[in-house]
Amino acid sequence: MHRRYTGLIAGIALLLAAPTLQAQDGVEMTRVVIDEGQATDRDERQIHAAWVGFRPADGQAVEVNPPRFSWPYEPGIVRPDGFEGEHSFTLQIARSAHFTEDTLLFETVTPLNFFNAIPPLEGGRYKFWRVGWDVGTDDEQWSETRCFIVEPGTPEWDRSGIANLADQLRPHPRIGVTEEGLQQIRALRETDEDSARLFDGVVSAADSYMEQDWFSEMPEIDELVPQEEQNTADWPCTAYRDVATKMRVIAMAYLLTGDESYLRVREPLMTLASYPPGGESSPEGLGPRRKWATRVTMDLGLVYDWLYPVLTEDQRAAIAESLDWRIAHILDGFSWRRGGNVLHRGLAGMVGSHQWENAQWTLVGALAVWEDSEAAREFAPLMLNYLCGVTNGFGETEAWNEGVLYGNAKCATLLDAACWTAMAVPDLHIERNPYWSRIGSFFAYLTPLGIERSAWGNYGRDAGSHLSGHKRNFRRLAFLTGRGSFLQNWQSANQIHGTKANIWQEYFLPHYYELPEPEYEDANQALFNTAGWAMAFSGPPSDPATYRDGVGLTFHCRPRGGYSHSFNNENAFEAFAYGSVIATGGGRKANGDRHADSTMSHNATLIDGRGQNFSQFDPETETAGRIIAWHEQPGLVYWCGDATEAYRPNVPQVERALRHVLFVSDSETDGYFITFDDLAVADDADPVRFSWLYHVHQDVPVELDESAASFSYTVGEANVRVRHLLDAGDLELQNLRGEDGYKNPITGEDMLEAARGSVERSPLRQFKGEPVWN
Repeated sequence: MHRRYTGLIAGIALLLAAPTLQAQDGVEMTRVVIDEGQATDRDERQIHAAWVGFRPADGQAVEVNPPRFSWPYEPGIVRPDGFEGEHSFTLQIARSAHFTEDTLLFETVTPLNFFNAIPPLEGGRYKFWRVGWDVGTDDEQWSETRCFIVEPGTPEWDRSGIANLADQLRPHPRIGVTEEGLQQIRALRETDEDSARLFDGVVSAADSYMEQDWFSEMPEIDELVPQEEQNTADWPCTAYRDVATKMRVIAMAYLLTGDESYLRVREPLMTLASYPPGGESSPEGLGPRRKWATRVTMDLGLVYDWLYPVLTEDQRAAIAESLDWRIAHILDGFSWRRGGNVLHRGLAGMVGSHQWENAQWTLVGALAVWEDSEAAREFAPLMLNYLCGVTNGFGETEAWNEGVLYGNAKCATLLDAACWTAMAVPDLHIERNPYWSRIGSFFAYLTPLGIERSAWGNYGRDAGSHLSGHKRNFRRLAFLTGRGSFLQNWQSANQIHGTKANIWQEYFLPHYYELPEPEYEDANQALFNTAGWAMAFSGPPSDPATYRDGVGLTFHCRPRGGYSHSFNNENAFEAFAYGSVIATGGGRKANGDRHADSTMSHNATLIDGRGQNFSQFDPETETAGRIIAWHEQPGLVYWCGDATEAYRPNVPQVERALRHVLFVSDSETDGYFITFDDLAVADDADPVRFSWLYHVHQDVPVELDESAASFSYTVGEANVRVRHLLDAGDLELQNLRGEDGYKNPITGEDMLEAARGSVERSPLRQFKGEPVWN
């Protein structure tokens, strides 16, 4: 039984004729040319996308010369049982697919599957590359040959200096400031308004920190606190994270003022450096079970670098030794290797959230202590290759698969590492990574400013989940990219959210980069094709008036599917109108909440009551979904998501699960949406029931009109009418309110207790008010 449903979601009940739109094929040469801005035939970067795979993709017109390179650590990409030992790789880049000596442009042997210490490539537009595993051994194997295209005018980004980092690093202090540039850095407060604000904040904070108990009463012994006592202990792992950050602020106050009273920080600093491995101040996995103490490596490294000229040789040696074992643990026991093997849930494979974030913090410490730590001399170039080539294990090309709160928060971690790196190794020009422009655009369009709730990912329940991230990230993104829309986003976020965030690192950035003039985005819609996101609004997302006075829709159909802090909800949407979210999903969004993770809690579809259950550890299933068509013209945007593979683990008989979306907006204040679901099971399968889900989180009355297959409700200034236009006679409407919304009327599954339990386990992050589902 095949049924096709169409839903109208609108602030005004209006239906216009729309043109028939077809999927757009890529431009043909001998293979499809992949365009970052258009939906195309499947891009191999979308296959098992959560794993480090082949990039650049075959046929890709690259954004930078040389392109960012990566490949699977072992042939086959997905390795659910782990990698088999360590491997060496031979990377070859040539102007011919024959890879003869006279056509080779670059060749190297490396232990990294994301080597990027490569100069710009000369020659024609078409270039070829391949990688060999364990060349010269009995296990030698070569990948297929891939082609990429370097169009005339493609920006160049010389990354060859990573291979000789000793020549790139300056004497101490080297991160943010040099001895020669110190007076210019200090003078920034006289010429840059925000640097003046940050200077005052640093001095004020440093003064207050030195009056706190920890400054004179650091524990002599660093003991590990049992997990069950973490929330009540005097020195949990978060205390050492905070203390190290405070030491960094005090050291920065000395750097910027020359006031030697701040050098009193050396006493608690040396106490921290004296702690042996295994206590609460140790990195995750060596001491505490949580990640926060790993940040000590970043801050200890910065203090070591900035105070190096005023430390004694014994003090330097003690701090360097502490940094060395901290870096060695993340390198050999947590993020790269574990148990003597390269870790498949680490940087080389499908990286875990904590493995990735710990590595970012550790990079900064490694850059600081390079000369005095063997572990740093291995880890720093490894991470610089990763930062340039992969950058973000949760979306290497664009987007962030972990949702609104975790995405913005971990982007802040990435920018911490990237900006310190940019200042420590300026000749690397980390700002030329095209990723910064894509990820900034993604977060701008993901949450138009003012939106108070987001369906995407754990804890995306209120505006603070993303506005604080915008305040932490978008000014830094504006510095790195020179894009005025990012600065506008930062300014607008501050207007909405109050006082500006104190990102002390930003004090230094005007010495290295210029800020652009603020401007709004020039497009009201965006496609992030490789990652599988589409957005359309009646105005630009960085203008608060778009959310307050207009309408918009956010949608995803991701190759990665739902995992970690995101959900199983491909082809789901979220809509807003006139200052209110009118349709959303994800329930309470607490970590581990099976209801939030379930397709049932989102604006998607169920097949016989069953939703999606895609696994990135399944070698047989390549993608959860992807956007297969996109078209835009003035006043109209269309796209189509294919989520078929996301359903197959639960509904093996599914043949097709497509959702077409049309957004029509002929002004900055109005618009409407049409969704058309094309759902089918195999011809020889038993009949099934398709459920079209629509969730409203506000406690508002809903008026059902079964004769017209429609319902309506009002939220704030938005009068919403939802109408099914096709097969209305076969449609049964159910309004499941309050606790009934946690029950599946087809399968009988009740997720209310699971949702309540997940919130109780996270008492500090409870949903503010019980959600109501209509």
